[in-house]
Amino acid sequence: MKRLIFLISLCLSLFLFAGCGNDDVTETAPQGDASAVGSMTDEAGGPFSESEYAKFLKDIPEITKITNPALNAGKEVKPEDVTKMVLNAAKELNWKEERFMYVYSQAMTVLSLEQLKQMESQMAASMDGLPEEQKKQMMASMTEQMGGQMESLKKQVDSQVPVSEQEIILSNIGNLYKALGIQQ
Repeated sequence: MKRLIFLISLCLSLFLFAGCGNDDVTETAPQGDASAVGSMTDEAGGPFSESEYAKFLKDIPEITKITNPALNAGKEVKPEDVTKMVLNAAKELNWKEERFMYVYSQAMTVLSLEQLKQMESQMAASMDGLPEEQKKQMMASMTEQMGGQMESLKKQVDSQVPVSEQEIILSNIGNLYKALGIQQ
């Protein structure tokens, strides 16, 4: 149960952090509008490459080190202040602000979906050994609670993140977890 609460909290945190930054970059394209995805990607400088994503994975732990002391100082930090800290840290690592936030947003969007899938699998696995009737009730409840979120997030990923970027992120998902300090 503690792990479930942790996973739900983690997903919520990821959703919040994915929303930080330039709204133009994190907007979701209208459903089925491939030109809108292309437009958002073009505005951010085009799709990222494997080498750019590798730089992102290398740099994100440094940004976390820079921002965490202020976040953990016991005082309330406004979301816009966190964004400023992240952008300043990204600049120090030779990123253009918009480009860093674009790569970050894409990675967090895909990671959020993967976390939700993982949580769903863990919840289903935790039901093994339950009486069949109780299992059916819990599955129905889980589908009701998470089904809409999963579908919505999947649509967001498909409309916001080009397939080439999804492939790069997913092929490096273990490295993303590690870079962010998240246990799989």
